[in-house]
Amino acid sequence: MRAIAFDGQVLYSSNTGLNFLEGLVTPDGRIHGEDWDKLSSRCGYPLYDVEVNSPSRLELPPEPQRDEMARSAAEAEIGHLNLFRLAAEKSGYFWLSFDQAFKTQDAELHKRVFRFAEAFIYWVFLALGLRGLVDVVQFSVIYAIVVTCLHLPFVKRTGSALRLSNQYWQSF
Repeated sequence: MRAIAFDGQVLYSSNTGLNFLEGLVTPDGRIHGEDWDKLSSRCGYPLYDVEVNSPSRLELPPEPQRDEMARSAAEAEIGHLNLFRLAAEKSGYFWLSFDQAFKTQDAELHKRVFRFAEAFIYWVFLALGLRGLVDVVQFSVIYAIVVTCLHLPFVKRTGSALRLSNQYWQSF
């Protein structure tokens, strides 16, 4: 449908460039305070005018052109970033919910407390899950060692060990 609406200029989404830029400029995935102005200055058009029904929206470039402008800005932004630090920040926000626990200054106090509580409960479950994963890995390593040791005296044919095992148990 978008391809028809935009004369074949958009294949799947017209927000890819903007999402790319937002992911670089706001690693927590949320736009706070000054972020609107930072993103707008990099894109070349005011973002807050995109989602409003006012005459200012009609002055914006067409959606495919806005996407291209944002993509170009994102490509320029990459050159100014430490990508390892960005990856660490984004991983912390994604896996550890640091944004929910520590970047809620725009919210009311009761909402900040609630978000921190949610993040804390998530951390407990994540720790339990990681502990379980460690147990599974330990069991897998021990299993591999035991199975390997059981097969060391024999030729590398599982059938030989099974036949000897069956003969042994049948002798009782």
